[in-house]
Amino acid sequence: MIFRNSMLSILRTKGKTALFLLLIFALTLSLCLGISLWVSIEGFLENLDNHYMTIGLIEYVGPDYPNDTVYDLSMTDALKNFDFSLITGFDDTILWDGSSRAIGYIDGFYRTDSHIPNNGSSILVVGSTIPSGDGFYNAIVYDVIYSNLARKNTKIIINAGDIELQYGRYYLVYGNVYRALSSYLYFSFDEYSNLMAKEKGIEVPYILDITTDAKTGPRYRVPDDSVLYKVADTWKVINNSVIVCATDNLMSLFPFHQQELYIREGREFTDEEYKNGSRVCIISETAAKRIGVGVGDKINLSIAVSDYPGIENSFWTENGFQYSGEFTVVGITNNTQDKDFYVFVPKSSGIPVSRYYIGYAVGQAVIKNQSAAEFYEYLEPYMTGKLNLTIYDQAIPPWPNHLE
Repeated sequence: MIFRNSMLSILRTKGKTALFLLLIFALTLSLCLGISLWVSIEGFLENLDNHYMTIGLIEYVGPDYPNDTVYDLSMTDALKNFDFSLITGFDDTILWDGSSRAIGYIDGFYRTDSHIPNNGSSILVVGSTIPSGDGFYNAIVYDVIYSNLARKNTKIIINAGDIELQYGRYYLVYGNVYRALSSYLYFSFDEYSNLMAKEKGIEVPYILDITTDAKTGPRYRVPDDSVLYKVADTWKVINNSVIVCATDNLMSLFPFHQQELYIREGREFTDEEYKNGSRVCIISETAAKRIGVGVGDKINLSIAVSDYPGIENSFWTENGFQYSGEFTVVGITNNTQDKDFYVFVPKSSGIPVSRYYIGYAVGQAVIKNQSAAEFYEYLEPYMTGKLNLTIYDQAIPPWPNHLE
């Protein structure tokens, strides 16, 4: 009876019934649209979390900033008392990847970039010296023990200063070769500086008269035991060195995060490689071509770690390398003029790193995307002196699962 009366009432008030049905339909539609929008937003935010990585890059803005290869002792001193637990203690910090670098060497790799530590360092045999005024001499390069610039049997102009050179004498010289206004190369004497060699009491002459004065036979002879051979072997390593960057998250490194560097062949490191200390590496396309390797091939990577700062003090041939091992190339990056000599490895691979900072990057913190502003406000008061914090939010492939 109740149901019958209700149906009759609906039929008697058709207008009100229609309005009521429209209201119910509108409410249902709004609810469905709201749920759909909520699901879409949640999916979008989840997608952002999977494809965006927010990093807080901490740098030291020294006098040579942004030089990425410099040793700045003031940076090392400034960070001695910095409390890095401030970063790791932030609730939404996913990872703190402090800068861990070392000077390395790969058999067969050579450099031609503008960041070569001392491209002009040369050890030459010169003779036929003719004064040209104001301490300059025209001379002939009779032999090259080491030089990236000078060539055998070519003319060179020697800036001898107060040193007097005699025609008919042959000299073994150490110094710098450089270009000036003339089409010829110039040479100036220089004292060799390597703190590791100095520690051993080794003295390196910058000029030796090696004329034999023999009536017949060779007109000069380079002593077989000359320390300058050791200097030459040292410069061959230093001037062709690589910067080895150890990381816990390749894609959080600034050049990869900002897509200045990206993987052209192969892949980045896997979760297992980060966790298990795998000897794997990523090198540049330039390096791969010069060494003659591809993805899956092995390279011999040696590391030079010194008690002294500066690339020129990182290696002395008699001391050798502090580490050497085979690494499998799993990825090859695009070419960039200033990073063709970079090699990336997992921190867990166990390579020794310099106790001095190389470059001005202190490190980068991976933080939850929604906490960028909070992280900046939290850490900014501690960025005193020349320390600087910059937040970057960039769409990149998802970070490895081991960071979750």
